[in-house]
Amino acid sequence: MNSAQAPYQFPASLQPLLLQALTQLANATFITDAAGRSVWANAAFCTLSGYALDEITGRTPAF
Repeated sequence: MNSAQAPYQFPASLQPLLLQALTQLANATFITDAAGRSVWANAAFCTLSGYALDEITGRTPAF
């Protein structure tokens, strides 16, 4: 893959389905921005880590 190539963009029609899939994962999952700061986590992550979503938003995974 060429490093200058734009990342794959999911069609807008699939975004609700993708959100539902990520939300329902049993595995702890979180998403970061380009700077490595957390922008979203699923319930499994919050349960396993003991942190609420608002506590991790904007922080790096090093917390």
